[in-house]
Amino acid sequence: GTSSTAIIYDSMGCKVQEDRGTRMYNFNIMDSDAQLGKKVMDIIKSRCPADSATASTSSTLAKLLLWHLQKPLESNDILIHQADFISNTLLIDGFGYLQSGAPIPIDKSKIVSDWHNALKLGYDVHELKYPTWLLNLLRDDLGMEFSPLPQVVLQPGVSAGKVCESVAAKLGLDPQCQVVAGTTDSIAAFVASGAQQLGQAVSSLGSTLAIKALSSRPVQDSSRGIYSHRLSRDDLWLVGGASNVGCAILRQEGFSNEELVQCSAKIDPSTDSGTQFYPLLRPGERFPVSDPFKQPVLTPRPEDRSQYLHCILEGIARVEAAGYAALEDLGATPITEVFTAGGGSKNDMWTAMRARILQRNTSRAANVDAAFGCARLGVWYL
Repeated sequence: GTSSTAIIYDSMGCKVQEDRGTRMYNFNIMDSDAQLGKKVMDIIKSRCPADSATASTSSTLAKLLLWHLQKPLESNDILIHQADFISNTLLIDGFGYLQSGAPIPIDKSKIVSDWHNALKLGYDVHELKYPTWLLNLLRDDLGMEFSPLPQVVLQPGVSAGKVCESVAAKLGLDPQCQVVAGTTDSIAAFVASGAQQLGQAVSSLGSTLAIKALSSRPVQDSSRGIYSHRLSRDDLWLVGGASNVGCAILRQEGFSNEELVQCSAKIDPSTDSGTQFYPLLRPGERFPVSDPFKQPVLTPRPEDRSQYLHCILEGIARVEAAGYAALEDLGATPITEVFTAGGGSKNDMWTAMRARILQRNTSRAANVDAAFGCARLGVWYL
């Protein structure tokens, strides 16, 4: 699932609390309620380490606290991520939308999550547990005498158990089918790419830009939206971040697939546009700087559509380059090669432009399908 996309699930009523809504990866608590948002961030920053991935206005923990302050959570409520919802639907009889008959109360302690999705909730991927500061925050600052956090947090790709019998029967699955712990979409894209050497990186050019690089050591900096996912128990780390710039801006600016092809053919990737675009859809950035008030820059706007596309694509590439530079500045393994996933990987002109700006060998990944990455992750550990 997309990192930090979450819902509140009622374990007694066995249903998503739809009145609370889904909070997507780019949901910014300051945009939703500036006054409560400030209170949330004051609480988090008074407790969390300076480099924590939770110290962002779009972190999962920030969303959880805002939910609670807007309408207090009850003891049967639990936060679950996008990937958790799918996993637990397969694992637990009565969970999700496959239930039939009267709701069967769910044992919250059995709900499964994973290292990667739980990172921005505050899970400590070094110690492999929720840290004391987080538990104290929930109890002392919010007055919670219960935990709204998934308690079973597994290494991505390892077995979480067999599919439950009722779901196997409904979906026609082998009852021996193993359900493995999930991951995030950008990590799945990384695994799909085939990158496996230290210093190799993957840029996911979808609606937003996400970069990940394989490093021998973790790096963190919440002021730049940089965090590290633990890939295995062997001290292999995926370091990176996710920006709010990306290909979604192209649709907002009216580029069709056909026009993108036509305009790209007219762009010389070896030349600089001479502009400094920062093509955000709306104010607010996560990486390579965490700034909820950062403004989009889409001027000066050329009249020619090909030139305008040149400026936008170059602007995204410069954000990508700044992201990799920030990782190296913090001590990550130096980047040697960049594979590209996502819809933007299909544009050969843009790949050449990015190679010039990144100053590294840049190519399309052998496989760019995140679903393939999920399957490959499962094969690694089963």
